[in-house]
Amino acid sequence: MFKKLLVPLTLALLAALAIAGVAYAAARPANTPDESSAAQKLRAGLGQITAIGDSQFTVQLKNGGEKVIRVDADTRYVKADGSAGSFADLQVGLWVAVAAKQLGDGSYLAVRVAVRAKPQVDVKVTGRVTAIDTASFTIRARDGKAYAFQVTPETHFRSRRGVVKGLKDLRLGMGVGVAARDLGDGQLQALVVIARAR
Repeated sequence: MFKKLLVPLTLALLAALAIAGVAYAAARPANTPDESSAAQKLRAGLGQITAIGDSQFTVQLKNGGEKVIRVDADTRYVKADGSAGSFADLQVGLWVAVAAKQLGDGSYLAVRVAVRAKPQVDVKVTGRVTAIDTASFTIRARDGKAYAFQVTPETHFRSRRGVVKGLKDLRLGMGVGVAARDLGDGQLQALVVIARAR
């Protein structure tokens, strides 16, 4: 059963990484000649580019949803090395930090787009949950090997319809895909957990 899940889970794990804190928090409004200040709110977030179109790109969010971000001549771009970039530098798969105006029609217009480095991932595995503790969980992979993962504030949980939002929502026997960092001494820190809720 996990054979069909392996490729989508791997892709989803990579897509979900580095999406830390995509809660788009409102800041002070900005004014431009052609838009009312009441219609604008500056938003900031981190995500992965999943599509690029004419003067816009799509970013995948922490909850699995997506936002279409428009760009214009005033949008500033910053490459991963800190140098100035351009719209042409954007690619599907890149992680970006975006500061954008929320316009009156609900759309987003990017003010600044900064490319972020890909986080370190040492282990990617799918399996079924066999144990759950207060700050960790264990899965048994398809090859029979057991993996124990520590859960920290950096760990992001995802599932269909957002049913699994944290460690407390995992259940024994639940199928999961995990991307993790090797901390040494046999300790693994879960970065992203994608659960197949029953």
